[in-house]
Amino acid sequence: PYRILLDTNFLNFSIQNKLDIFKASMDCLLAKCIPCITDCVISELEKLGHKYRLALKLSKDPRFRRLKCDHYGTYADDCLVNRVKQDRVYIV
Repeated sequence: PYRILLDTNFLNFSIQNKLDIFKASMDCLLAKCIPCITDCVISELEKLGHKYRLALKLSKDPRFRRLKCDHYGTYADDCLVNRVKQDRVYIV
C-alpha cells in the first residue's frame, strides 16, 4: 500500500472540492492508500483557527495514520521534508 503524507493545504483543498480523501486517492493511484498526518500538521490546523475547523475535524478521523513528531517546533513543511528524507516510503 502507498503511504501518503498529507499537509494542511491538501486537507483544505479536498474539503473545498468536496473530495473524499480515501476514495479519491484510491481512484487516483489504483491501489490501497494509507493517508498519514503528522502532529505538526494537526497543530498547524489548530493554530489557523476557526476557518480551518472542518479540516481539523477531518484530520482527527481514525482512518488516518497519526505520525508522532520528535523534533522541536511545529512548522509542518519542515517536518514533512525531514520525514521524507529520513524514510523514503511516502508520497507527498
